[in-house]
Amino acid sequence: MSHLDDVYLLQPLSVAPAKEADVKLSEALESYLKSQNLYESYDEAVKRELVLVELNGVVKQWIQKVCISKGYFDDFLESANANIHTFGSYRLGVHGPGADMDILCVGPRYATREKDFFGPDKHTLESLLRAHPKVADLTPVPEAYVPLISLQMDGIALDILYGRLQSNYVPLDLDLSSPDVLRGCDEQTVRSLNGCRVTDTILNLVPDILVFRLALRALKLWAARRGVYSNVLGYLGGVNLAILVAKTCQWHPRASASTIVWKLFRIFAHWPWPRAVHLRHVEDYSLNLQPWNPVPGSRDASALMPVITPSYPAMNSLYNVRKSTLDVMREEMDHAMKICEKIVVEGTADWSKLFEAVDFFEAHASYIQVSISAKTPADLVPWDGWVNSRLRHLVEKIEGLVIARPLPTPQKDPNPASDGRARSNYFVGVRKKPNMPPVNLQQPIKHFVDEVLAWKTKAVGMEMRVVMLKKKELPGWLFPSGFNKFNPEAVATEKARRASEAAAVAAIERKDFENVQEKEGEGWDEGKKVDEGVEQKEIDETGGKNAVKDESGVEEKLHWVGIKKEREENEGAKEDQVMPSVKRVKKEEPLEGVKVEIKTETKEEKVHMLQGDFNGNVGVESVLPKEEVL
Repeated sequence: MSHLDDVYLLQPLSVAPAKEADVKLSEALESYLKSQNLYESYDEAVKRELVLVELNGVVKQWIQKVCISKGYFDDFLESANANIHTFGSYRLGVHGPGADMDILCVGPRYATREKDFFGPDKHTLESLLRAHPKVADLTPVPEAYVPLISLQMDGIALDILYGRLQSNYVPLDLDLSSPDVLRGCDEQTVRSLNGCRVTDTILNLVPDILVFRLALRALKLWAARRGVYSNVLGYLGGVNLAILVAKTCQWHPRASASTIVWKLFRIFAHWPWPRAVHLRHVEDYSLNLQPWNPVPGSRDASALMPVITPSYPAMNSLYNVRKSTLDVMREEMDHAMKICEKIVVEGTADWSKLFEAVDFFEAHASYIQVSISAKTPADLVPWDGWVNSRLRHLVEKIEGLVIARPLPTPQKDPNPASDGRARSNYFVGVRKKPNMPPVNLQQPIKHFVDEVLAWKTKAVGMEMRVVMLKKKELPGWLFPSGFNKFNPEAVATEKARRASEAAAVAAIERKDFENVQEKEGEGWDEGKKVDEGVEQKEIDETGGKNAVKDESGVEEKLHWVGIKKEREENEGAKEDQVMPSVKRVKKEEPLEGVKVEIKTETKEEKVHMLQGDFNGNVGVESVLPKEEVL
């Protein structure tokens, strides 16, 4: 074993084969994942292949038009070529139904990103795709860190990146694994090409692809359910999860998928971050591309959770991680490790326990709600993307003052807005740090607002509202029950509603029964004798066992009344069980008041911010200086 192998921890920790019990646990895991609809159908798989064939045809047509637009003909036009390559979850084989496909388009030097890939001219790929009859919802994002075109082709979501080689010829069998393909390329092309290069390298480094894929599917579902799946926000993403799973597979090359999942949590819940995770040695081919190198004073040296990509130039795939999100991931991995021990070691739990959704809206004393809206759903897509990309900066600004946990998934009110606007909401859970004096979040929230306002491509009608809420003030539609169980008024209203519904149902049932009695020519009264000459007996709760038979069918009527009583009492008991106590959650001092509202007005825009602190001391209302219309 070389010194570098020791540094990068490249040797297996165990080569023991999987036991029969481990194989059965892996089969149970796969069965659970299938029950959660994580595998696409055969028809969808075929459809994806057909979409790739169609897209490839469009790309071939595009490069021909680019040649003609630049005056290239004859042999040059004949040899013109551009390729498409898949990467990401589809290339790894862990995509699910409805998942998008990451596509890399590789073109020659004369086809530029600015004038030939993007743009309104007829020869650009953007224009050709926009005119295609099977394409919908096309959105170019040229200003992104990795520029792309997002679209739907025949119902399949595609994200298309562009890599511009420094060669006028793109071979049909282009080998993207060679570092020479990067020679002379710009930064955007290097990032785009590395999507494919990283994916293929990971597949080449895992000892058992089927075990790797099953474990990775499980980890992706776990991260999504527990609210820690968003590379943009500083959580885990597809690439770094794949690297962590691949690393665990390298350490346990003969283990089953169930063991890989358990060992991953066991190792990385207590990993000594910022020690980096590597799949192989860091390579340097002297192409003026700086690979991962955490020398003092560099950006790499400040990384909190470095998970390094295995292809040249090696990069930290978790560069957005903040202290807040690192703490959340450690906590969630520790929680998952304990559950896996119950599943794998003790056998006292099943896999569904691992994938239970996080109780985000029960875990914090207060929440920052970032509500965004736009005139149309089409306008909301880029607006939502911009706000989402800035949300981690809000967390960064407040994490020194409070314990913050952002929720990656946007929340949408199921009730349509009365004004017809498209809306979405993001939430950041906030708790007071132990032994901290009262704090005020006015300034960090104002800085976040200013940053969002600075977006140059914001369209008219794009609005945002930021407000601080106590847990009991959260809207009811955020909870599965449809009401906020921490709000005493909401709980009382729900109890009254249920009681009213129960009374209405009871009245209907009584009326129906009376109608039956009228048809039979009989009357009944629970407190009187039911028929002349028949001794009244007490009706018990089991459905009238003490009823007395007679020729008029009295026993049947008493039996019905007994069932009715039992049903009413059961419903009452069920209501007491369903309605939770608002005092069962650990009491914490809630955040007060910091409220930011941004509205578009005719001539001037005001941002109202109600100052407050953790002790409930509310300051005066202040008006921020006039800003660009949001």
